[in-house]
Amino acid sequence: MNYRFFPSTTGVHALPSIAMSLGLFMSASCGGDGSSSPDAGGNTGLPELGFATPTEATTAYSEAENGWDLVGPADWSCLGQTSTEIPTTTDITLSGALLDFQTDEPLVGGAMTLYGDEGITGTELATTTSDEDGNYEFTLPAGQTHWAFKIVAEDALDTYSLNQYYDPEIAAQSDDIDSVSLLTAQALPAFIGVTRTPGLGIIAGSIRDCNGNVVKGAVAAVSDALNVANHVEGGVSYYFSAANTSLPVRHSLQSMTNTDGVFVTIELPPGQERFLQVWGFVDDADLADGEMTLLGQVAAPIVADAVVTVSLRPLQQ
Repeated sequence: MNYRFFPSTTGVHALPSIAMSLGLFMSASCGGDGSSSPDAGGNTGLPELGFATPTEATTAYSEAENGWDLVGPADWSCLGQTSTEIPTTTDITLSGALLDFQTDEPLVGGAMTLYGDEGITGTELATTTSDEDGNYEFTLPAGQTHWAFKIVAEDALDTYSLNQYYDPEIAAQSDDIDSVSLLTAQALPAFIGVTRTPGLGIIAGSIRDCNGNVVKGAVAAVSDALNVANHVEGGVSYYFSAANTSLPVRHSLQSMTNTDGVFVTIELPPGQERFLQVWGFVDDADLADGEMTLLGQVAAPIVADAVVTVSLRPLQQ
């Protein structure tokens, strides 16, 4: 399977690697099903929300040897509760490898920038360059809760990674970080049958429940308003096949997150006031009343001709 999970002493905190698939969205645009609507492909949608309505309550899956195993109903018990994620209490030495998203090959000479709670529009906290073996090392200063990275490498798209969380008390930790190559970026557009508009951006992510399991049955949006699905014009979300090589598919085949929880939103105009949101039905009662719940949300600026990846966890205070 083309998935890589980064270990964390506080639980899984990073995206599944969508290596063979994410890059194609640099060749993708709205209209993947012959229409500019996110509900193209015959799905029943909510026009005021701009995405298809899930047909089931959210369920949780865990990674298995040959796919994904059903755990049961997604656990949203922490939704709306006070977050247990806290600022780092010590400087952390973070080390690992800079890797090509598709091949897992180490990248030499990649320029890497570290950001803290302000995200990629905030202050640069540190910079480094991957060495001849593709390895890097950062010092994460105490006092920050979430971390972001910018990667600039030869023959690669600028790649951003947002909303990373590390154990606040462990002084030495490791994490491999990915960069999306131009080769990957030019690959596989036929899977959703679309062409790219230059100058627009892409954001990709996955959603996990309170137990860290990936979630099936949710829908994604990029909004220009906090807590409201006020869709950015042109942005269209696609969901993945969750097969051995998970690939994005047309809306007629998958209109909500699959058993791998992965999604991507394309054709996004650049802008700073952007919020990646995931909505869904918490349980059968939620499904019955037809009102979706905001399950996860992260401030996520959109960058022209670049890929932004985001780790989404349940929305908390």
